[in-house]
Amino acid sequence: MGKFKIPTWIIVFLALLNGYSFASETSAVEIMRSVVDQRRTNSEKVDIVMTLIDNQGKKWIRTGRFYMARKDSENDVRLFHFFTPPELAKSGILTIENSSGVHDQWLYLPAYHTTRRIAGGNRGEKYMGTDFFYEDIIRIRVDEYKIIELRKEVKDGINSVVLEGIPVADRLKEESAYSKIIWWVDPQKKTMLGAKYFDKKGNVLKLLENSDLEFVKGHYIWKKQLMFDVQNNHKTILEFGKKEIDEPISPDMFTLRYLKRAQ
Repeated sequence: MGKFKIPTWIIVFLALLNGYSFASETSAVEIMRSVVDQRRTNSEKVDIVMTLIDNQGKKWIRTGRFYMARKDSENDVRLFHFFTPPELAKSGILTIENSSGVHDQWLYLPAYHTTRRIAGGNRGEKYMGTDFFYEDIIRIRVDEYKIIELRKEVKDGINSVVLEGIPVADRLKEESAYSKIIWWVDPQKKTMLGAKYFDKKGNVLKLLENSDLEFVKGHYIWKKQLMFDVQNNHKTILEFGKKEIDEPISPDMFTLRYLKRAQ
């Protein structure tokens, strides 16, 4: 029996197809990296109003202030302090990113007069009753995901690129609550329009919608975010008020000592 020979045109077609897939994935990574880089400022100080809405439509209002600064070229430090309601006043969350992937997070509750470290295994838990997880506070590390382009789509009148991110870094795969994330991205302004999060079983877990874009000191920044917990029919709305962007912030603010201080 003669040896079967694959036609040359099939070989060429498969090579082109493989090249296209590689180019598509590379482009997707570059797009996502540009979104992360565009949004990263040198420092921020922002007043925030949180609205929590349960499945019966009942609302709870919380207020606080968010601080962020670059720790180094790859990592940031973040602090959030609650002002109201009274039972949460002076509570806070401190996040210190590390290149190792072992990020340090502490929660301070004044009623207990102590700080509690958030273990890596708890990064997929909700914080302070909101629909955001502790891991949502940490900046997306593009290299920790396999990112591909799914399609192009018009979202809210904007020509967007739809990207899929699947955790591939060992620690992220183990600790994240998400099996994958789908992002809607405006490649022109390099902003994230929204996202869909999937749980470990592959079911839709949460939806994120960003709105009211503004341009502040060279950065496109959303004024409003809505995180919807699909499985529990619960929402958290973040409204960002007064902002100070790229203004000096003392490193002393991002310490456990400052976390415990009354604000």
